[in-house]
Amino acid sequence: MPKLLTTDQYGLTSILVAISNLFAQFSSLGFNSVINRLFPYFRSEKEKHHGFFLLLILVGTVGFLISLVGFFSTQSFLVDRYSEQSALLVDYIYYLPLIILATLFFGLWDNYNKALFDAVSGILFKEFFTRILIFLAVVAFGVGVVNFSGFVFLYVMALCSPAILMIATLLKRNQVSLGAEWGFIGRRFLKIIVSVAIYGLLAGMGNMAVITIDKIMVNDMLGLSSTGVYSIAFYFGTLIILPSRALKKIATTVIAEAWKRKDMVTIQKVYRETGFNQSLLAFLLFVGIWANVGNIFTFLPPEYSAGKYVILFIGLVNVLDMMAGVSSVIVLNSPKFRMQTLFLLILISCIVFSNLLFIPIWGMTGAAVASLVSVVVFHTIKYLYLLKVFGLKQFDRRYLGALGIAIVSYTANLLLPQFDNFIFDIIVRSALIGTIFVGFVLLSKLVPDLNAFLKSQLAKFF
Repeated sequence: MPKLLTTDQYGLTSILVAISNLFAQFSSLGFNSVINRLFPYFRSEKEKHHGFFLLLILVGTVGFLISLVGFFSTQSFLVDRYSEQSALLVDYIYYLPLIILATLFFGLWDNYNKALFDAVSGILFKEFFTRILIFLAVVAFGVGVVNFSGFVFLYVMALCSPAILMIATLLKRNQVSLGAEWGFIGRRFLKIIVSVAIYGLLAGMGNMAVITIDKIMVNDMLGLSSTGVYSIAFYFGTLIILPSRALKKIATTVIAEAWKRKDMVTIQKVYRETGFNQSLLAFLLFVGIWANVGNIFTFLPPEYSAGKYVILFIGLVNVLDMMAGVSSVIVLNSPKFRMQTLFLLILISCIVFSNLLFIPIWGMTGAAVASLVSVVVFHTIKYLYLLKVFGLKQFDRRYLGALGIAIVSYTANLLLPQFDNFIFDIIVRSALIGTIFVGFVLLSKLVPDLNAFLKSQLAKFF
């Protein structure tokens, strides 16, 4: 995309997603938290989950209608605000309601689907099929089959495709029921649902603000072109966190069931092991990306070089997120779930304040620094809270070993000369880092299950 689109055209694709995600999160009215936290109490295939799917549809519809009122109320303000430095956004702002609708219901249906113990389909639809469709749209634009307006239309259709695929999957499995069973809920249970939804809405808006607020503020303070550069660099940094998405979706259901049984042993084990395993992956990916940062900007257009240190700081942000494991999931599904809202309000306040402080000084790099500072504060507070209130411990000596292996791997990369062919350089440099990192992990037996698995596989051949 950076090869074929100008920085402001790419910025448009990024800001459309950012704004629609924020509106869609509000439109859910916190019902994603209800699904994650309370669906175990509705679960009954025989009883069609006591009308839960219909409740989901009704809440989503009401939320979307409220969001439409909010969108059309702020549309004139957005048009006036961005008519000069973000003119493309004004030209294509009419696509936002459709993207909001598709994003909203995909989120609800995906959470419902994962509550039925399928964490894979949603990731496949959103992270794979959507990107295939976007790639085809880019190719169509690149070879001249469609103009930029046609590309934007195809891009929007690609963003809407996961919702269509998800509802088709649920229908095929006969997991859609529009039957009502209001008597099952009762006044007392309804009060609990509303309480969880309210705090879930606040927490969800907080989470989404964390993901989108930097792009929105970069667009507001620096313009759509800078947003395009920032977004490309941001995506390289977020490669680090991709492996955690499926894990967190699975862990959400496991932890919700564990809290229902008050099984603190399971929660402690999931907390510690997911945190460490994610840290290993994060260290490896961060070292691999930063070691190849020169190669990254070799094939990007020159104007994207301003985003080099955005990759560094956003990469570190995602390393910290991976190290935190499922801490947010634990808090959100615990009896103290309201605390997650407080933590996120602190995080949002830090992000807004630090962006206002650092963007005027360092531009888009300042936005990345602001995210790093804010995330350090957020995860530190959350870690201390889980330790003090629930006695949950995450860190042990293994983390020092993993960090040492990462440092050794990166140092070995520095001893390697830079090859003229950047593709060859990426292959050799990445192979060196990967071999050293994985080799030391196996030799140190930091992950005994991995050693046992490899030993059992080798036994089949020798």
